[in-house]
Amino acid sequence: MKEIATDNAARGEKIKPEKGSILTPLVNTGTFYTEAEWRSMHEAHQRLAAEGHADILMLGDSILFGWSWPGRPEVWQQHFSRFSVANLAISGDYIQHLLWRIENGNIGAFTPDLVILLIGANNIDDYSETEIAKGVMKILNRVKRECDRAKIVLTGIFPRGQDQDTMLRRKIADVNRLLETLADGVRVVFHNPGPALLEADGSMTRKMFYDFSHPNVAGYARWAESLDEVIYLP
Repeated sequence: MKEIATDNAARGEKIKPEKGSILTPLVNTGTFYTEAEWRSMHEAHQRLAAEGHADILMLGDSILFGWSWPGRPEVWQQHFSRFSVANLAISGDYIQHLLWRIENGNIGAFTPDLVILLIGANNIDDYSETEIAKGVMKILNRVKRECDRAKIVLTGIFPRGQDQDTMLRRKIADVNRLLETLADGVRVVFHNPGPALLEADGSMTRKMFYDFSHPNVAGYARWAESLDEVIYLP
């Protein structure tokens, strides 16, 4: 089965947001989708939010959005079919873009029992570890307020790149250590499934990742197995 393309090379040049404060909400003008496509997805999410029914709410970027790609929904159903899910992730989103969506009605009337939050990977190249952690914290605090009875699974940023000892890998690991400090182990649980998808020596292979960034179906299956330990809703 052919994997879904995860960059927008075929669409044209990737348009990064102008470098500014990571805490400033922004409309996504073209990091993966065009602005019009992105706004259309946001509006579709708002319609879902108006209905307000989901046991589990997903908020994030392409790694969470990937649960909708071929083969992944079947994996999810094998593990979590008893839960209704609303996946509000959008590929290419930075922290600023998800913050804008949340502040502009994406959660709406949802009152989930659990929120899975995964964001920050697209900020890695342009922002420091501390900036990324502060941005995630701002989103986390907003989600805690809007989903005031939900448990939150704060998910670590997945490793990237074939080699195990690179500046990028070390930076991601440093960000995840900061993110872990945002969890209290009760209301907010930190979950870092990425390392379980690597080889014993820390290297990344196509057994679990198809582009050395996004997991393949086997990678999502292993992620689901680890989620079994943190999703224990009634």
